[in-house]
Amino acid sequence: MPSAPIAALKHVTRRYRVPNHGEGAVHAGVRDISANIPAGAFALLKGASGSGKTTLLSLIGGMDRPDSGSLHVAGTILESAADHELDSFRRRKVGFVFQTFNLLPTLSVLENAVLPAILDRRTEARAKDHARNLLTWLGLEHRLHHTPDQLSGGEMQRTAIARALLNDPPLILADEPTGNLDSRSAALVIDLLLALVTDQGRTVIMATHSDQADAVASLVLRLHDGELCGDACPNLSDS
Repeated sequence: MPSAPIAALKHVTRRYRVPNHGEGAVHAGVRDISANIPAGAFALLKGASGSGKTTLLSLIGGMDRPDSGSLHVAGTILESAADHELDSFRRRKVGFVFQTFNLLPTLSVLENAVLPAILDRRTEARAKDHARNLLTWLGLEHRLHHTPDQLSGGEMQRTAIARALLNDPPLILADEPTGNLDSRSAALVIDLLLALVTDQGRTVIMATHSDQADAVASLVLRLHDGELCGDACPNLSDS
């Protein structure tokens, strides 16, 4: 039987007015998105820059609210959740991985990885043990006390993955996680994200314009101008 959806979207719309366009009704965002993403999927949000990938990922992660439509993710009804419920959802149900890593420059690798537990008021000693195990799994056991400026791009992204996993969320959202990496480091990051699905049973939703993860994805949602377009999407190389 197919897995139940970890994310169910029905007619989700979020529009932003683009500045500096005078009185014209120029908007960006997503419009009338309906999709189910099964638990345990490696799902891709594909599209060129400006297609709505990041907006959709932000909505699924509870970092923004839709203007209309329903959005149920990991047992939480996001469109009507109170602010404190969204805070708890983001801390415990979702791990975020970004293109720009978002590591704090004055903290060590270990300290960056432990941050989610500190923000969630969990026991720091136990969190550090968990972080060490994650960083060892990610091949960073020799980098625990280095700061981000002493790391390669691939090492920074693996640190960010450890941070995303610290609170054991069922859902990982990755926004162009390979965009700042060389091809070898990018392939390693994709392998690690795939292992979260195949070995740990998590769900990964990755926004990307690259084709590098297509071969291992279990679901691909293609966007163009804020809408799902399926086979009608233009080629990214032509966008």
